[in-house]
Amino acid sequence: MKFLFLLLFFSSLVADVRIGLERAPFSEWKEKKVGVVVNQASVSSQLKNTYQVLLANKIQVAALFTPEHGLFGTIMEEKDHKNEVTREGIPVYNLFGVSSKATQALLQKVDLIVYDIQDLGCRSYTYASTLFHVMEECAKKQTPLYVLDRPNPINGVVVDGPMVDEGMECFASYIDIPYCHGMTIGELATYFNAEYALNCPLKVVWMEGWKRKMSFDETNLPWIPLSPNVPSSETAFYYPMTGFIGEIPLVNNGIGTTLPFQVIGAPWLDPIKLKEALDKQKLPGVAFTPFHFIPMKGRLANVECCGLYIVITDRLSYKPATTGLTLLGLLKSLYPAKTKEAVTIWPLTTDKFSRIMGTKRVANLLLNEPYPTAKLVKLDQDKLEKFLIRRKTYLHYD
Repeated sequence: MKFLFLLLFFSSLVADVRIGLERAPFSEWKEKKVGVVVNQASVSSQLKNTYQVLLANKIQVAALFTPEHGLFGTIMEEKDHKNEVTREGIPVYNLFGVSSKATQALLQKVDLIVYDIQDLGCRSYTYASTLFHVMEECAKKQTPLYVLDRPNPINGVVVDGPMVDEGMECFASYIDIPYCHGMTIGELATYFNAEYALNCPLKVVWMEGWKRKMSFDETNLPWIPLSPNVPSSETAFYYPMTGFIGEIPLVNNGIGTTLPFQVIGAPWLDPIKLKEALDKQKLPGVAFTPFHFIPMKGRLANVECCGLYIVITDRLSYKPATTGLTLLGLLKSLYPAKTKEAVTIWPLTTDKFSRIMGTKRVANLLLNEPYPTAKLVKLDQDKLEKFLIRRKTYLHYD
């Protein structure tokens, strides 16, 4: 019986997908000083961190570089980022916000870079921006960059949301791709290198067994929370839907609850009225039900919120950004005074919202259109079609 239990336990750790880390060319990294871009979610199917796997294979790890939220995924504010040292004595530098000190270390302390970060599949989650920055820096000194590919946790099919307008670039909108791009981090690397002519000495170590229609839970890989508000792989479906709504002081989007990004609500909201309005839109792959909740912290902390619980019914047809923009448009139509006040009362917040969206057009529609939903959901459809054509060249899987 004990043997059977152990057999079942270890068989559950065998993934259906082999990630790039488990196909890494360790022999090419011998006798090199290696910098590794990692965080707490950079693990093998056996739950060993990437840099520890390299150390176990006798690779000299000279430095670690981390994206937003740091090495352990606990940092919420940029000002709280501090350089650290691991228990093995390896210096750790944070790349969030493109620190000059971290950049100098990136260029000077290593012979090659290994990038192994689990992305969320959404442009505003800055990990793709960190990749682009690393590629820019590696190109300057022709430092070899190995990107170890990992799944897009949503899937490789869903492409949705606005592109980035000229002049709206920031670290959450660093490159001109849709809000949801439907690519793996390795595919993005090849797209960046060619479309932006970066001339980075890039090698992608591709996965085995991953299919475009796969969501993360179908890979049988272990999920490690990417940050305090991304506790499960399911959160990846909801972050691009309601994450940007949280940048406007209008409703609570689940932050401060056990359902981050999966609920929205406010004390003044009529959930029946909002659900009826949403149902009329016939949004694909998603459904809504009235729901009450009390955030434990953050916006509307300790206040009962009336709102909606969001359920994804079809992962391949749902459109997260379109659903979120529809929500915003209907909130403006149903509650015009509250929406206009929320968009205008904190200009800095509105600017951050626009930077994350990659365009000011969303905020302008919310301010100036009494019924903005139709215009919001049609944003950048022509650009999306052109992106889908360009994107085909860089799709490695299926």
